Amino acid sequence: MCLVAVSRKVAEDLTRYYGRTENLHVVYHGCDLKSFSPSRRSVLRAEARAALGLGDLDFAILLIGNDWQKKGLQSLLEAVASLSTHFLRILIVGNDNPAPFRRLLEQKALAGRVQFLPLRQDPEFYYAATDLYAGPSLEDAFALPPLEAMACGLPVIVSRRAGVSEIVHHGEDGIILDDPEDSATLAKWIEKIMVDAEFRRALSENAARTAQSYTWEKNAAEMKAIFDQILGCRQSTSS
Repeated sequence: MCLVAVSRKVAEDLTRYYGRTENLHVVYHGCDLKSFSPSRRSVLRAEARAALGLGDLDFAILLIGNDWQKKGLQSLLEAVASLSTHFLRILIVGNDNPAPFRRLLEQKALAGRVQFLPLRQDPEFYYAATDLYAGPSLEDAFALPPLEAMACGLPVIVSRRAGVSEIVHHGEDGIILDDPEDSATLAKWIEKIMVDAEFRRALSENAARTAQSYTWEKNAAEMKAIFDQILGCRQSTSS
């Protein structure tokens, strides 16, 4: 049997826990570069920020996904709370229950700076509104939103425990956190990206460039090559 993993992380887990080493391939996810692009983000930005109540000086951080505990939301909240600026905003998108985090928001005086928002058919609306994507996942097979954010030209911070970190080049087109629970280091990177406009610009441009290499067309071509290989092996065995 042939198995295809969405990241080396998943492939390594299959080897570690199930002893699987043969017929194991890695094919990364892709993204729709028409929906997710710097130009699309630019067109939507003013409307999206106004709709979400973001001011001109606000620096907005985005996290998309469900199971917010696993996505590292607590670390993100603690990181933002440790920074002195009052212009930081956090947008949390997904269907998870925010109730477990309400007490932390009150303790850290973040209640007025965090929005819990629903999923949309056009997630590029959220990417357009924000200035940074932060995904300090405790565990993730891949995590597609960081790749979509990169395609939009957003700087991203991801966890090494997420498979998507395998396509990120630390300090060039994104930031990789070795320990997603290290909120102090996360805070330092958030502040660096926020205050250093040139660094932010470089990350954004390089992120969009990197994302160009990860399309659904490429994903389909790599899957087809695997299917063709399997079919060829079966035909040679039966002849």
